[in-house]
Formats: sequence, C-alpha cells, structure tokens
Amino acid sequence: MVVWLLICGGLAQAADTLQFSQESWPDGDSVLGTDGWSGGYDSEDWPGEGDRVVSNTDDGDGPFSSSGDSQNWLVNSNIDAEDVRMSAIIGNEDNDTMGIVFRHNGTASWYVFAIIGNDDGGDMSSPFGYDSPRIALIKVEGASYHVMASLAYEIDAGDDIAVELGINDSAVWASVWGDVDDYEDGDSADVSLSAIESAPLPGGQAGFYAYNTGYGSGDDTAFMKSLKVWRIDDDGDGVVDDDDNCEAVPNPEQEDSDGDDIGDACDDVDDPPDGDADTDTDTDTDT
Repeated sequence: MVVWLLICGGLAQAADTLQFSQESWPDGDSVLGTDGWSGGYDSEDWPGEGDRVVSNTDDGDGPFSSSGDSQNWLVNSNIDAEDVRMSAIIGNEDNDTMGIVFRHNGTASWYVFAIIGNDDGGDMSSPFGYDSPRIALIKVEGASYHVMASLAYEIDAGDDIAVELGINDSAVWASVWGDVDDYEDGDSADVSLSAIESAPLPGGQAGFYAYNTGYGSGDDTAFMKSLKVWRIDDDGDGVVDDDDNCEAVPNPEQEDSDGDDIGDACDDVDDPPDGDADTDTDTDTDT
C-alpha cells in the first residue's frame, strides 16, 4: 500500500518527491504492525474500514501529558524527513480533537496541526486548553507544548475535509478545505495558518492524531482516509533538501571541492590551495 514515485502538480512542486502515499485500508483489521504503522495508546487497535482508518478508543480526557497518556497517534516509519509537504483527507464525527502529526519522534518531540471540535455542539475536549472549535499549529518538546499559531474555525461533524501542511527550514504552515470538492477543484483554502520556527525539531514520522475521540461506547469516531507526504526539493535539481548540500541553487552533482558539506554552487569559501604550489623562497645572497 506504500507508494514511492515522483509527482507533479497539486500540493507539491514539480520537483518534490512523493515519499509516501496511502489511500486504502484493510477492512476490519487493525493496521498496527502493517506497512510501517504504529500507534499511541496500548489499547488502541486502529481498525481499517476499507476507505478509512478510525480511532477506536475514546480515552485520554485530561490535560496535556508528555508521557503520552493523554495523546494518541497513528504514525508511519516509512515517513522520516525534515522538509516535507503533506496532504490528507480526514474527519471527526466526535466533538473532540484530531489532526496530523509530523516530525514525530516519540512522546516528547512532535508537531501537530490540531483541529479541535466541530459544529456538533455539546461538550468538547482538547489537551491544549481550548473549549471552542479551533485549528492550531502546536509544537511539543520535552514536558510542554507551545501554540505557534491558532484561529477560531469550525468543521462540519462527520464530513470529509482536506488539509495541506508542511515545514520547510523555519517555515511551518497548514490549510483547511471544509469541502473536499473545492480542494480537488483547486479552489482557495477556507482558512490557513503559518508560523516561523526559531529552533525546529528534528525530522521524523508523520500520521494521524486523536485525543479523546473515537468509537468508545458510542458510534462516533475520528478518521483518516488518505495521507501523502512529499520531500521538498526547493531548487529542483533532483536532490531533496534533506540531502542537498546547496538547497537554493541547483547542483545535481553535489560537488563539494573543499569537503565542508557546502556545495560549490553556494560556497563562499575558497577551495584550499593546490598542494603542488611552489612555496620555495630564494634565501641566497650575492657576495
């Protein structure tokens, strides 16, 4: 179910490389342990339902905890990158918190684009202190979280929505389309967020996020239908930024004459002198 190829158009730039794509799921079986998927809660089995994977555990109703006790996610080990663009089709029948995690490296190092609540009304829950529908870009590091950007926004309960998000060097961004048809038609996003990161987290995995939202004893859940991840290639030279020794100037051969890990195409430091240069000086004096 994992696809590796090059893609043009849509979210990614023509030169960006599609590292991962999943748009179908096993029907009735847990996805954990298959195709690189792993989860958060020990008790969560993340069953597939053919066109979607669902959160099955309505647990974790409490404050943020870096131990992971109040967080749940479904991440994939085939995704391991720093500069990435992502797209997903997700939804929430329950009235709590879901989203997409990225640069995920365990319980205490990750980003999440969180979509909190919906138009269903009633009680809702979020580990990030919100009590009304909202979207937010959040960084988790160590024992605390930091809201980088947020905005009041309400999705329709149970409807498919499209999201695009990414991180490139210090720039982090996310957008939402409440109508997937609008997204597929290339219309502008309903709402967008962005932030500048002064100390970005290291690269890592990506996937779905759920907090206190799932079947539990009821009939409502949060779900993900598709996830695509592109590795960014800013200069279009065929070498993705994570591996490029000169991200802003095309240098497909990656020449680095002085061995300083900065490509010749953007290295301001002169190469070392030729070892064969004549350095002798004449010390003889006429008598």
